Amino acid sequence: MNLLFNDFSLFSHYNIFKSMKTQSFISFKPLFTLFAFMCLFTFSFAQPTTETQTVDIIYMKDGRVLQGQILIFEEKDGDITFQDSYGRKYSITREEYKYFEENQIVKDRKSKRDTVVLDRKENEVEFSVGFSYGWYNPNSSFTADQYYYENLNNNSFYPINLHVGAGKYFNRKHFAGLNAEYSIISSATPVINLNGRYSYQYDAYKKNTALYVPVELGFHSIMNSTSFYVNDTLSTGPNSWTTQLDKDIKTSSINIGIGHGFNFMMKNKHSFALEVLVYKYFILNESFQGTLEGGTPIFSTSPIGGKLAFYVNI
Repeated sequence: MNLLFNDFSLFSHYNIFKSMKTQSFISFKPLFTLFAFMCLFTFSFAQPTTETQTVDIIYMKDGRVLQGQILIFEEKDGDITFQDSYGRKYSITREEYKYFEENQIVKDRKSKRDTVVLDRKENEVEFSVGFSYGWYNPNSSFTADQYYYENLNNNSFYPINLHVGAGKYFNRKHFAGLNAEYSIISSATPVINLNGRYSYQYDAYKKNTALYVPVELGFHSIMNSTSFYVNDTLSTGPNSWTTQLDKDIKTSSINIGIGHGFNFMMKNKHSFALEVLVYKYFILNESFQGTLEGGTPIFSTSPIGGKLAFYVNI
């Protein structure tokens, strides 16, 4: 009879564990679905047609490539009067460009709507505010002893956080700054993130969508809960049960994150961003709150996580 009960118990625990993993994947699946949609939207927003034309091309020292017509070239000092494909005229000094090519045959990609490439921040300060939808998996480890013989309720949770940040661009491609996040909806509260941030903008500056890779290093703090079955079996006639002990646990850690983002440009060098990151957490301190009559259980976590974020940048 005891053997049958133990087999049934093991089978039940396996099914619960399997269900938890499936639910975690299903809950986080919308993040990947939305991110895939973002990629599709970004790269297929305009269905272009291709025409062949002859243009003059100027290669700027700041990385830009200008296409249009050279109206005047001053042989004495190398200055250029230039008109782009939208009819805008520029005066470009010799110190601003590397070299130019005349009468180059190019395939001009045109959509049904002509799009003017908006200015981006080059060396300015930027502030951001927004929200993030996170995923945090404690990835717990437990070893039974004479008093604590089973651990449960270590599910993933999905906080919604308020985000604020500030930083500075360096030559457009590089950004360094700080940001903070605080949970406003979460089963584990509070969730606090304080991060240093670097991002590298790698697109060719030919569209109004900037592509970048963000990297974050910071401090993470949460107050979560876990449960134990303890060895104090109580009996009343044919029935018996053990006590479930629910305890809050405060965790502080260093986190490292990396991801990918899309920055959609607006007027006045403002923008809104969508990005996804994955994180690994390295525990600094993990402590149970309150009194533990049976001593401290052999329990630890090795968390992983991620987030999908929306920011407005000004």
